[in-house]
Amino acid sequence: MHEINMLRDKFGGSALFGNEKDDSFKSRIGQIYQTFGGVELYPSVEEKAAMLLYLVTKNHSFSDGNKRIAATLFLWFMKITMVLSIVKMVPSVLPIIQSLPSC
Repeated sequence: MHEINMLRDKFGGSALFGNEKDDSFKSRIGQIYQTFGGVELYPSVEEKAAMLLYLVTKNHSFSDGNKRIAATLFLWFMKITMVLSIVKMVPSVLPIIQSLPSC
């Protein structure tokens, strides 16, 4: 994923950073779209983003950088779903959001 590669470069280029240990990251992505009885378990974009943040942080899908990757993916997800408004950003966060690629 492009965002993880950008982070790897930003944090020194370690081969372990963002290295998937198994298929659990792909599973976490699928989990935020999970349904039960035809009803989404996480119906809003905010709930999906929050679960993505939680699951990537908790389940350690990567050898290194899980919290940094989770935080970046949270912001990226909110940006691509147009929930995150750059106009409302705190000035210190604005450069981070603007550097994230769009889909």
